[in-house]
This record gives sequence, C-alpha cells and structure tokens, in this order.
Amino acid sequence: MNDQGLFIDGNGLNRIEWSPKDEQPNFNGIVEEYVLAHHATVAEAVQWFEQTNVTILSRAKFLLADKTGASVAIEWADSATIIIPRVGNYQISTNFRHSNYSSGNYPCYRYRMSDAMLRERETFSVDLLRQVLSATHFEGDNSTTLSSYICDLTDGWVNIYNFHNFKDVVVFELD
Repeated sequence: MNDQGLFIDGNGLNRIEWSPKDEQPNFNGIVEEYVLAHHATVAEAVQWFEQTNVTILSRAKFLLADKTGASVAIEWADSATIIIPRVGNYQISTNFRHSNYSSGNYPCYRYRMSDAMLRERETFSVDLLRQVLSATHFEGDNSTTLSSYICDLTDGWVNIYNFHNFKDVVVFELD
C-alpha cells in the first residue's frame, strides 16, 4: 500500500507461454514496487499494465485496489493482458487464472470458501476478514501462507498476521 491509498499484491500461477507486444516496452523489475512508486489509483496502474509488457504475468497475477473502492485483478491469458474488475461488494484473488473459468466453476477451494463466507454480507469487519483468512490459509509441504493482512486503504492502516496466527497482530499505520 502506498501513501495515496493504492494497494497491490500478487498470486503465483502455473507458468504459461507469454509473448511481448513489439510496440510496448518490456518490464522485468519488481511490479509491486514500481506500481506503488508511480501510481495513485487503480485506473493509473491499469493503464500502465495495458501499455507495458509485464513479463512476470506468464506466472503471476496481481490484485489492485484503491481508496475509492476500485479494484481489479490483472492476469495474462489468451495472448493478452486481462483486466478483471470487481463485481459486487468484494473481489477475491487466489492462485488460478480467473479468466479461464466460467462464473462459479472455479478450481480453487480457497476461492470458493472465501466467496461463500462473503457472499451474503453487506458490510465487512476486521473480525469477518480475519475469519476468512484463517479459514483459507494454506499449509503444505512445498508452500504455506507466510503472512496475511487486512488493509484499510482510506485510513491508511494494515493489520499484519504472521503465518496463520490470527490472534497476534501487528498494526502498521501509514502516517
């Protein structure tokens, strides 16, 4: 999250073929660092993604949100950068290419569980979001959830949870 209220995070994906568009510059750096340093809104960041060959999209996607409430997921599929805007009150991003599946037929149990926990809610609280994170964290032989966080982009704070310990929190206030 930057001081303008823009948030970005990524999800690792299975690598797929990626090819640059000749007329666009290539970007091979740290996407999150660049976006937060150069953009204030989701709209600005989306424009950059659409005008830049972001090579890591062959194996990752990004979720962006800003303090206006705008959010998108950005991924690579079918030889194009795909922008998936938020529909409804929330947006979920986990480790699959959203654009490859029809609505409701998603292959990730963590996505489906999050959606079930949030679907009927009109308001969201830190406690509810902590419950979702606790229920959907991942523990495995080759991968595990290292940290989780809940952000308030309007007021500029982040709750950070280490591994799957949702009882202890570090609160970081941007100010």
